[in-house]
Amino acid sequence: MPLFRRRRPQGVPFDPTAGDPRAARLVEAVERDDLDALRAVLGEPASPEVRERLTSLMTDLSGHHELFDRWVEAEPDRPLAWLARGAYGVGYAWEARGGDYADKVGRDAFELFFERLNVAEDDLNRAADMDREDPVPWSHLLVSGRGLQVPKEELWIRYEEAQKRHPWLVEAHMQLLQSLAEKWFGSDDESLAFARATVRDAPEGAAARAVLPMAHIEIWLDKERRDGEFPHEYRQSKEVLEEIWDASKRSVLADGFTDDLTTAYALNVFAMALNLFGDEVGAKAIVQRLGTRRTEFPWVYLADPDGVYGGLLAES
Repeated sequence: MPLFRRRRPQGVPFDPTAGDPRAARLVEAVERDDLDALRAVLGEPASPEVRERLTSLMTDLSGHHELFDRWVEAEPDRPLAWLARGAYGVGYAWEARGGDYADKVGRDAFELFFERLNVAEDDLNRAADMDREDPVPWSHLLVSGRGLQVPKEELWIRYEEAQKRHPWLVEAHMQLLQSLAEKWFGSDDESLAFARATVRDAPEGAAARAVLPMAHIEIWLDKERRDGEFPHEYRQSKEVLEEIWDASKRSVLADGFTDDLTTAYALNVFAMALNLFGDEVGAKAIVQRLGTRRTEFPWVYLADPDGVYGGLLAES
């Protein structure tokens, strides 16, 4: 049963490229196994934010690991080749594991998961060593490290390495948040403390503030899984909604916010959180701004993500 009623029988499938032409060219290059096109797209000058998002896109494209092997073989001295294969390799590893909780993953799947993750970890470390100013390998090392169950202290070090090279990268913050969530290595208190510190310290308009609504979404999801209550009282909390709303005013609703490929995820997180915790009007305003740029996460946590988003996007 869907968590929300749909206003109209329409759905909006997620768009991994967020409507960005360069991201679309990247996806097309990988899907065609076109190494020249892949090198051309990733080789174009770009900010760390764009490079983080583009390389993150590759983690969801399955069946192309030989393409990245060819790139590393062709250009072993180029850090971008190792970064690309490492980023892709993280997704390749998770493909073997699946998205279930650990107690539902079989032994064989875990063995393959760890095998692939170790390869990705080596690639990302090599990329970081070859280009010591690049924060993006450290962002992906947060994901591989979580999967390999490295100590929490090591995950904090990886986050800090990304942060000191280029602060407030969205993926770096979201990935550390996942590790600090109760479902991985932390607790509700730890994840909220990190999210609140980000809201406090980040500059105006920073997309990284989306870790605050994401923390509350993760807490709600864990409570639903454990307690099986619907609707759970956590979703009725006025304090939670007020905190999310306050963070949105300093992030996606601030004058300094840049709406592009790198920040569409933040807009989606705020939209879902506002809707989930009772502010449909606020959620609708952000979704109307997004249009069809729905991301997979966090809407995938809902029973009918296409329909819920479509209902918010529909004109009143």
